[in-house]
Amino acid sequence: MKKPPTLADTIVAKLDAGRLPREDHAKRWVGDGQNRPCVACEHVILHDQVQHELEFANGRIVYMHIGCAGLYEAERRRRGWSSQSTRPDVAALITAALIIERPLCLDCIAVKAGVGSATTEVTLARIGNALVLQREPGRCRECGSIGVVFSLD
Repeated sequence: MKKPPTLADTIVAKLDAGRLPREDHAKRWVGDGQNRPCVACEHVILHDQVQHELEFANGRIVYMHIGCAGLYEAERRRRGWSSQSTRPDVAALITAALIIERPLCLDCIAVKAGVGSATTEVTLARIGNALVLQREPGRCRECGSIGVVFSLD
């Protein structure tokens, strides 16, 4: 039996699909709920709950429960999309993924590092200058696809 997605899974999926803003908000108001739907979990933010109202540069306003806003901001920071991020170096993230979960395809490496495929390819080339990077046909340990996979020797 498949488990229902967690709130964090839902927020990740909405960010991936572009249904939640990726950019920093211009303004934030925090106060009592106003019976509006939360853009993250889609449940109503009741009067006795704390509501975050985020306004973006393009004029879009979204409403979130306090917990949803926290998970949303944490995921944006993890991906390096927040101006308040303390994101580790992309090469370090990719190297760690290749050491721990090898072999991986390009797409899975990109997802784990939270960057695009082009950035991943450039970073792999940099890593290959310092470490022995294997690039060979095989099965990705993460998604199971067969194709070119990468690992560190």
